[in-house]
Amino acid sequence: TYPIATALATTGVIVAAAYLLTALQRVIYNPLTNPENEKLPDLSPRELAVLIPLLVGILWVGIYPKPFLQRMEPAARALIEQVKPNAAPTAGQP
Repeated sequence: TYPIATALATTGVIVAAAYLLTALQRVIYNPLTNPENEKLPDLSPRELAVLIPLLVGILWVGIYPKPFLQRMEPAARALIEQVKPNAAPTAGQP
């Protein structure tokens, strides 16, 4: 129903993806230009201890979001019921 907005949004997503892929290629695959960067250490055990639970949580929410969505559903339904009486009617609705 909004072809111009859809075209703009699609173009924005494509441009953002191209930018991010180019930046990723520069950061990961280009050779090191600063010799000091060759001396940087890998992650320490303490940093891994912080990173691993975050990654597990991200993967869990991405793969199996049902427990989180079920917990949010009552609040979302209450908000919808609260906003619905004041909402302007949309095209095709009485």
